[in-house]
Amino acid sequence: MNWNEQELLQVFLAEARENLAVIEEGLLVLEQRPDDGETLDSVFRAAHTIKGGAATVGLAAMRDTAHSIEDIFDALRAGRRFADPATIGSLLEEVDTLRSLLPDSARRTGTAAPNTPARRSGLRVPVERLDRMLDLAGEINVTRSRVRHRVAQLPQPLRRDIVDHQQRLDGMFAELQELIMRSRLVPLDVLFRQFGRTVRDSAEASGKRARLLIEGDDIEIDTRIADLVKDPLIQIVRNAVGHGIEPSGERLRLGKSETGTVRLRARRESPAMVIEVSDDGRGFDHERILRRARELGVVRGESQLSDEQLFALVFTPGFSTADHVTGLSGRGFGMDIVQKNITSLRGSISIISRAGAGATISIRLPLTLSVIAALPVAVSDEIFVFPLDSVIECMDLPPLARDSAVITLHGETLPIIDLSRVFNLPAQPSARQSLMIVNHSRGRAGMVVDQLFESMQAVVKPLGKLFSAFPFIAGSTVLSTGKVALILDVDGLVAHMKKVAA
Repeated sequence: MNWNEQELLQVFLAEARENLAVIEEGLLVLEQRPDDGETLDSVFRAAHTIKGGAATVGLAAMRDTAHSIEDIFDALRAGRRFADPATIGSLLEEVDTLRSLLPDSARRTGTAAPNTPARRSGLRVPVERLDRMLDLAGEINVTRSRVRHRVAQLPQPLRRDIVDHQQRLDGMFAELQELIMRSRLVPLDVLFRQFGRTVRDSAEASGKRARLLIEGDDIEIDTRIADLVKDPLIQIVRNAVGHGIEPSGERLRLGKSETGTVRLRARRESPAMVIEVSDDGRGFDHERILRRARELGVVRGESQLSDEQLFALVFTPGFSTADHVTGLSGRGFGMDIVQKNITSLRGSISIISRAGAGATISIRLPLTLSVIAALPVAVSDEIFVFPLDSVIECMDLPPLARDSAVITLHGETLPIIDLSRVFNLPAQPSARQSLMIVNHSRGRAGMVVDQLFESMQAVVKPLGKLFSAFPFIAGSTVLSTGKVALILDVDGLVAHMKKVAA
């Protein structure tokens, strides 16, 4: 295959993914509104486009499958067939066949198709290329800092002229980095629309009726996070249908609509984002969770647990309240993996439930994994970095708090974590240590450090498996000095110290 043919196939694969998404979403609409002529025209055009494109690049199996789908759509438009659940189900299976043929064609020809459809009005740029651009921006930033340090050592007359050019360069670099970051963002609607099929299939498999409502899908998110949060959301959405939504008969007896609702919401809570998955089902069964926890030995005796402690049990590995294994649930793995995946994204997850009225699972995530506003700190001779959004305030460490495990601040008692002890570093208490007050998912805490530095933009570098045993290390970054510093995760630090103290 020559270069032109390879490029043509690349374009076809990307466009075919977009058209398959159009067909899939349209079928879910037609299942609810069989007479929606506009949607029917839209899916017909999408199938016709796939058929023509497949024929152009010589993919006969895809061409024939798309042709058979097109024939059914034509029959629906002419009134020879009806968009009943059986027909919609059959068409969705054909969509799955086309999707299977699409990764297979990409694999056989060595042509990569983007996982996330791009907007039609823009170019399709591989994420790897965007990653490299970001790496280069980070390296340029380090070099700029070194140049600034050298310039500060020059004689004043020479330095004045150079500083003027340097300030203009700083402004241009800031704009370039902002453009690179924005080019990595994708709208959440690209991700959220996929869950209509998840809700439909889960409801059908469990003999229930359910629909999906979406809010806030215009928010943009880093493409890496969009890829990595997809699987946890699939598990949560399936659980909402399988565990939360009641069968239609039961819902009618309870005075509810026979069709349950799963709602996906997204909102900004600067500088982070919150995704909520809620349902109007039965909610979490407190007694059943507690009983199962006692059976597993996770909770002993007649221990009384708060809602927060009780729902935390749901994320225990192997924990399940299902009476039997189904295609949707019951094997005891799922939510623990969800929590692990969310934590790996520097996020947190929480549950709110009301008996008989449904549950909401909230996921808090950073808007990007690539660049963060950061605060470097010195501990002994080492430099560590904290995400700036987790820092509330900084102050001199009160003398009475130097050897204390807690401090009372603004009427609240907070735990104190001495980072030199966490990392087993030689204690070098300066005459003036600092206390950094930070936010974590369950409250606030104080971090004892030797020195605070000026905040910075840190390009996050992932770490290898060697660091997987240290959940309080979120990544690394290169400082302006060229030295590598570890980025610390506040939630992980607090959890680690609780574990050590237990």
